[in-house]
Amino acid sequence: MIDPQLNVFLLEPDFWYIAGIGLIILDILIGLEFFALSFGIGALLTGVAIDMALLPVWLVFWERALLVFSSLSLVTLGILKKVIPKGDGRKDINDY
Repeated sequence: MIDPQLNVFLLEPDFWYIAGIGLIILDILIGLEFFALSFGIGALLTGVAIDMALLPVWLVFWERALLVFSSLSLVTLGILKKVIPKGDGRKDINDY
């Protein structure tokens, strides 16, 4: 049986804000090539969706909150990979 506290915990916008900021800081410190950044942005957007009650009837279970989080994170990852170029575009001195 799933703990009912998990439903309350994952439907709190503050949890998603803290997780989002933590993932963004993790990506900046470790440099995970925007992987954790996209999940951080997805967590922040999930917190905004819960806070503003954008999906009030549909978003009442923690499973759906995780589905919104993962969907937003993957869309953000795809957008970041398209928008931000790979590498700095300069020729390396070691390229012969």
